[in-house]
Amino acid sequence: AGYHFNSQFYAGVGTGIFDYTSGLLVPVYMHARLNLSQRRIAPFISSDLGMLFHVSGTDINNPFYAAPGAGLAIVTQRKRVFTASANLYTHWKKDVLRESFFTLKVGLLFK
Repeated sequence: AGYHFNSQFYAGVGTGIFDYTSGLLVPVYMHARLNLSQRRIAPFISSDLGMLFHVSGTDINNPFYAAPGAGLAIVTQRKRVFTASANLYTHWKKDVLRESFFTLKVGLLFK
């Protein structure tokens, strides 16, 4: 769920399910996106920032994570936007080195 502050800036919150080697995780995060153009096909930069909560597995530390990225937003129909982005996902927790990897995300927005 989120809010379009204007035609270029969007912010919201989200959750999901993340199956990882240390068990099943539920991310709770804030998302922000800045459109760099107002054309039908527009580049954007974005970032997610949140926390992962363990719901299964043996690890009890809940890591924080950040995922800055860049992508394209394509207006497909009235009030529908297809998005695709590449992100550098990094999570870290107390007393443990961070882990990072690239992710690809696709989405469909309903305005």
